[in-house]
Amino acid sequence: MKFVLVLIGVGLLLFLVTKLKIWVRQKNREIVLSSCPGLLILLVHNCEKQVEGIIRGILSWRSAADKAFNLAVVDCNSSDGTKFILEKLNHPDPHYHLLDLATFEEKGVKSLGYTDAVKVATINIDHFSDYNTCMAQIKQVVKKELLEGEKCSC
Repeated sequence: MKFVLVLIGVGLLLFLVTKLKIWVRQKNREIVLSSCPGLLILLVHNCEKQVEGIIRGILSWRSAADKAFNLAVVDCNSSDGTKFILEKLNHPDPHYHLLDLATFEEKGVKSLGYTDAVKVATINIDHFSDYNTCMAQIKQVVKKELLEGEKCSC
């Protein structure tokens, strides 16, 4: 009986810690949202083989090149392991957001706290997309549609 109570206590503690991490992540993102000029939205579908590399590549390029934009990834009801990989990557980086398709379709960028005034660029990625082509397209779209003439300290 004591063992069961300990397990329940540990489970409850883990649940609370997870909720606290999510709350802190959201607060960090609210600060970043107010200072960034643009949002890149990736609509992904059944691209488990390349999605992790693409997202890590975007975040690395953003950081290394001092680019000022946020990234939102929307899983479009993938039937492979894409959603699991996206959830694994949903770390506390305040420039990275993971959205489910229903929320995105219902509320759009407002679901992230953005107004309609924010610059938005959207790119579709599916199982036919390869890393090099995607990264070239992403860099081109970000530079042209999100960063042109913008300077930001985020």
